[in-house]
Amino acid sequence: MPPVLTDIHRLAADIQTAAAALPDRLSDYWLSRISQDLETYFQTQAEEALIGPLALVLLICQHKADSMGHALEIRHETLYQYLKDYQLELGLETLRRKTRLQIAPATLDTIFTDRKVKVTGWRTESPSGVFWPPPAAVDN
Repeated sequence: MPPVLTDIHRLAADIQTAAAALPDRLSDYWLSRISQDLETYFQTQAEEALIGPLALVLLICQHKADSMGHALEIRHETLYQYLKDYQLELGLETLRRKTRLQIAPATLDTIFTDRKVKVTGWRTESPSGVFWPPPAAVDN
């Protein structure tokens, strides 16, 4: 059975700005959907799985180019690396939402810059209600 892929029309309606395309601003639905699309692409090379993720990466890249007063020009190799970076950022955001880890999210200034990921500790509660590691394992 072929994978379910992103509805580009729904994506365009829901995410209209570069800031909204940042992983920490995505709804749980889009975080999961775009993560699945990237996983599908990197496992199978199914180009149709790139439509949603590529649209979001290019939206962010266009914003960065506009903010510097430049037209967007990007090499294939760089774009491929940005897709991999975006997949990592989506994973970090998923981890942040599902665990007690305090992970600083990427911003428009730091995404696609080989940023240092800052983990500042553990929250007392997890946003999703999932506690990993268990509080006792952290507090000891």
